[in-house]
Amino acid sequence: MPWKKEPILVYGHKANTLRWAKKYLKEGADGLEVDIYQRGQSILVEHTRLGSKRRLLRERIGSVIASFHVKPALPLREYLSHLPLHVPLMLDLKNPVNPTLLKEEVEAGGYSVLEVVVSSRWHSIAQDLKARGFEVLLSIDHRPMSLKSYEGLADGVSINVFYVDSKLLEEARDLGFRVALWIINDVEDLCSFTRVSNDVIIVTDYPKVVKRELGKCVV
Repeated sequence: MPWKKEPILVYGHKANTLRWAKKYLKEGADGLEVDIYQRGQSILVEHTRLGSKRRLLRERIGSVIASFHVKPALPLREYLSHLPLHVPLMLDLKNPVNPTLLKEEVEAGGYSVLEVVVSSRWHSIAQDLKARGFEVLLSIDHRPMSLKSYEGLADGVSINVFYVDSKLLEEARDLGFRVALWIINDVEDLCSFTRVSNDVIIVTDYPKVVKRELGKCVV
């Protein structure tokens, strides 16, 4: 597949509230990464945001609080309908969702599936999501021996930046994969990602800083 180098996009991490969405957009983010889950027949936006200085204990406490639903979770359609702009979205699935229901909720929120990338750990629903028009990235939190096994299942991968190297990015490029890298808050390796990339999405807590540093990279 011929490879055309695309701009690297910067998405705000865990834009799970409208306040954070607006904050990221004000900082110049190209898109928003939003955590969603299905509960019964509802698709909801995860209502807790643990902040950029994440610690294991803090994450555990946040998960416990979230499980009690201290605050009402915002329905996805309502969240989308209140976004200040139709910005590109990456919806990170926190449990398996019904692909048909997800499409209905996205469209009820005024969005097209073409404006949405879905990141999923559940391979079993990837094809159904793709059949409904979503671009699908398989989320992986380990260093795969090869990305070849993911070919045909999805349009790309969403991977913890800790496990990414130039060889993996080159393989993604050769397969025509889109790659989302999370979470990049340390800008030291940014330029290396711009040299070997294939339509990369950078997910970060600091869009303004990352975009500024990307501008300094010479490709």
